[in-house]
Amino acid sequence: MNPHIQAADRALAVRYLTQPRQLTPDERLRALGLFDALGASAVTVGNQTTSFAAFYKAHVEEKYATPFFDRLLAAEDAPSAGNQLLRETWQQIVRDLRDVGVQLAGDMGQQCLVAFCGYWWQAFGKGYIREVVFRDLERSGIEFTAHDLRDASARFSGRRAVSGYGGAERRRGKHWKCYALRT
Repeated sequence: MNPHIQAADRALAVRYLTQPRQLTPDERLRALGLFDALGASAVTVGNQTTSFAAFYKAHVEEKYATPFFDRLLAAEDAPSAGNQLLRETWQQIVRDLRDVGVQLAGDMGQQCLVAFCGYWWQAFGKGYIREVVFRDLERSGIEFTAHDLRDASARFSGRRAVSGYGGAERRRGKHWKCYALRT
């Protein structure tokens, strides 16, 4: 674990995942910085040690992003279907994490890793559910320059424009932090 993360922080990470509605606004704000810091923590699965961030990318995002987008883009009502799809996919992710020996019922390090994966999956999915809404706006005649959700390099390009108002810069961390503060 990142040595700057204390026991109370680890407990907060787990509460963020298991009891998010019971957190105070200050706790939610503290959790945002905590999940950034947890990304540098290390996890060993089998004989490979990697950061939480790299683990998330390999075991969650790379495996689930494209199927999530395929189903989301095929949905009639993307916001409603997207939230259900987000929950269903998270349940599958938890089962897959358990299969590689990582579970919420494990030690505090495992709990923090599951919480880290849950936080970033929710932020990722909710952000892109909104992206699909923007695509609907575009079909309605509102100009919005979107990118191909199935292309990982395009997802991180950070450039979009709405009705001629220039490219809106989106950096992953700031985008997610702004989103999380509002939920």
